[in-house]
Amino acid sequence: MRKFNFFVLIISLAFLRILPCLPASAGEVIDRRIIQSRGQKVYVPIYSQIFIGHKGAPYDLTVTLSVRNADPDTPIRIISADYYNSQGELIKKYLKKEITIQPISANKLIIPQTEKSRSFGSSVIVTWKADKRVIVPLIETIMIGTKSQQGISFLSRGRILKEF
Repeated sequence: MRKFNFFVLIISLAFLRILPCLPASAGEVIDRRIIQSRGQKVYVPIYSQIFIGHKGAPYDLTVTLSVRNADPDTPIRIISADYYNSQGELIKKYLKKEITIQPISANKLIIPQTEKSRSFGSSVIVTWKADKRVIVPLIETIMIGTKSQQGISFLSRGRILKEF
């Protein structure tokens, strides 16, 4: 008969204790209290211009704002998507009317590399709502730029400012 290994039991219990806090993907920890909502106001950082080299030369990027409805059953509505510069001044209201995003679908907003009001600390405030509690959408920006033989790309996720 084999002896029961208490060390393995303790390690297993410790792992089960931290399992709910493990990242869902690289850099993301799920907060199980905010997995569902009826609506939110979300701050989404934008890096439409970054600085490279020892002289800090500006490098302009194209930005794609992506709103993904992760709920498999219920549509969501994007009420507003407002673009702000580094000083917090409203530059542009991107929506003239609400946009409905069907279950498990996405919508995008593109801020071109040629946008004149670009700055390193820009942001978009996205407000979304649903008729009932839904799995919160994934709202992120993907920045990409190419110049000569160099290419840069990265993403940034939105942060909840307000829950409705």
